[in-house]
Amino acid sequence: GADVLAAGLPATMAEQVDGYAQEVVDLQDLLRATEARLQNALADGEIAVAEEAFYRKITLLYKVQLACDARHRLVDSVVRFAKQPTPPQLALALQTVRALADAAEASVTALGHLIYEKESKLEAIEQALLAEQCRLQLCIDSLDSNAKKHALAKKTLHKEKHVLEEELHLLHERQDVCAQAY
Repeated sequence: GADVLAAGLPATMAEQVDGYAQEVVDLQDLLRATEARLQNALADGEIAVAEEAFYRKITLLYKVQLACDARHRLVDSVVRFAKQPTPPQLALALQTVRALADAAEASVTALGHLIYEKESKLEAIEQALLAEQCRLQLCIDSLDSNAKKHALAKKTLHKEKHVLEEELHLLHERQDVCAQAY
């Protein structure tokens, strides 16, 4: 009837597919901008801005995943809707599945890159902790007045390490979820 498009889908389903496609594109644009902001903040040493960009990036990756999941469910509905799928329906379903796979792959890749960066930073912090421990021990042994400064630096590094380990745990969980969706 009038509510069926040329592809044989109800108008609302076709609009939903287009809406999810646009949402994924918009979220990927936001993700690229957030990644650039994160990289700039890390390069400039702005930890607070980098942390905010990091959490924004995780939120956007989660939203991309939700949009992909919604599109995936819609594609399943489209495939079930068509009793004998026509070539346009199959092409639409294939196009949607490809878009979902691309979005999931991009999410997994972006998370992998972020995990690599965080693990590298964690290694650097562990090396700095070892160096501070050596400096602190030297100051204690020689009764140097800088011992308090090194103890404070060590305490700060331990806090940063703890925060980074929590972030890595969250990223690994998110990567597992995205990999399962992929």
